[in-house]
Amino acid sequence: MTFAEAVKSRTGRTVGELKSTVLCEMCSITEKRTGRPMVIETRFPTIGRGNVMRDRIISHEAVEQYLEESLRK
Repeated sequence: MTFAEAVKSRTGRTVGELKSTVLCEMCSITEKRTGRPMVIETRFPTIGRGNVMRDRIISHEAVEQYLEESLRK
């Protein structure tokens, strides 16, 4: 059995269908099928590396300001 066949067998949908479906629509389909809300949780820092730039996050406005300053030089 190929990967694509295994995905179709398990989900009832082709890989192409899954790729083209937006996440909120997938959640909605799952919620309708299971009859309960879908919960997505994070286990950072226990599982996964999380956002390695967490302490360096800047706002969109700050990025735009830096860009404008750089373009003026």
